[in-house]
Amino acid sequence: MITFKTYELRIKSNQQLKELLFNFKIALSQLKVQQAQTPSLSKIRVVRKNIARVIIVMNEHNRAVINQFYNGKKYLSKDQKAKQSTSVKNKLNRFKAARTTEREKRRIATFPETSGYFLNNINPFDIDLYSN
Repeated sequence: MITFKTYELRIKSNQQLKELLFNFKIALSQLKVQQAQTPSLSKIRVVRKNIARVIIVMNEHNRAVINQFYNGKKYLSKDQKAKQSTSVKNKLNRFKAARTTEREKRRIATFPETSGYFLNNINPFDIDLYSN
């Protein structure tokens, strides 16, 4: 079986790629049937890799068409939007972060926040106890 390089596949049209994909799938099914008589795992591997290459190039073509369609428009496709990390996506926005639960409200009402030593902005360490 001939291995195709991706640069060779990128030149072909979508219709030619569909035909190639169909032929590769037929070849794969025939190899799987032949495997019962004679094992040809290396040929199966080559065909499966070729199928993957064709699908990747077809997806690239489709993505290019979608990007060309959305070029200069107000809204973008999901492929054109900037990707974010998981931590950024899961971070709370300012409205959700500012909300407090009922339990938190009760805790604040029951135990108001005091500053301890620095209550009412007086630092006891600033007071000189030995001056007369």
